[in-house]
Amino acid sequence: GNRYIKDQYYDMKMIQSPTLEGFAFKTIPRNPNPNAPYSTTEFRAPSLVKITTTYPKNDAQQILYLYITPSSKPGFSRHIGSQVLVKGKDNKLPAGLAFFALPMPIWLNHILASTFLHQDQAFLHHQEVILANKGYHPRYRENNIDPSHAEEQKYSSLVFTPNPQDKMVLTFRNWLRNVGQGGVPWVNHQYTPPQRIMDSRQLYDVYSAHTKNCKICLTALKNIKRVRFFSTIAAAITLATIKDTFRALFGAAAFGLIALLSHKLISLFYIYEFSHADND
Repeated sequence: GNRYIKDQYYDMKMIQSPTLEGFAFKTIPRNPNPNAPYSTTEFRAPSLVKITTTYPKNDAQQILYLYITPSSKPGFSRHIGSQVLVKGKDNKLPAGLAFFALPMPIWLNHILASTFLHQDQAFLHHQEVILANKGYHPRYRENNIDPSHAEEQKYSSLVFTPNPQDKMVLTFRNWLRNVGQGGVPWVNHQYTPPQRIMDSRQLYDVYSAHTKNCKICLTALKNIKRVRFFSTIAAAITLATIKDTFRALFGAAAFGLIALLSHKLISLFYIYEFSHADND
């Protein structure tokens, strides 16, 4: 989207009614061009979302699989994502989602995922806490609350959803309430809302959420720290040993740039903050 231009809405049409297994919607393109890409979004219980974008011009497809599993306590989850690109009739692949379709080391793919995931993280976290404080609690039946007599706890009564693309959100909440038994079956049937995190560095803590538990990222982090250390030493040695001023400054600047880029990469293993207000 673009906050500096007029709002543009798209419609969503249900193509599979909610069942025990899930439901599906099709996005209706704003562009009437028959060659305009269109997408379908499928929810498959318990927590799989499959987004398929089709390009009618050559029938190529981009399929995004998002699997979110609850962690050990409310407010925390594990994200597993995968992108599949299907060649079209002309044997060409679609562009894919941003830079994630490009060939890159596994560790780089891991840390760059924050640039995508963290765009929604603040909204999802604060929304969960705010709704819980307003009386929206999962697992109605385990808490001996009849959903039909808990109007104040209905999702639709606590949010403002005026746009056509809100249909799938409301459908999911209704599915969760009526088919999904109200939410995740936590231990001892107890739901305790997570504490609200106002410190953005804690909310966007990549190291605790991923790096420290990922062998691939820990190895890459160790190696990049070595690059930063040795390039810094090399810059100092270059200045101290090369008598030609121009060559000394050029060499030191080159090693210094490597050290700086290494430092920037290292920071992504620890914290990646995202601010929508500053995202121009």
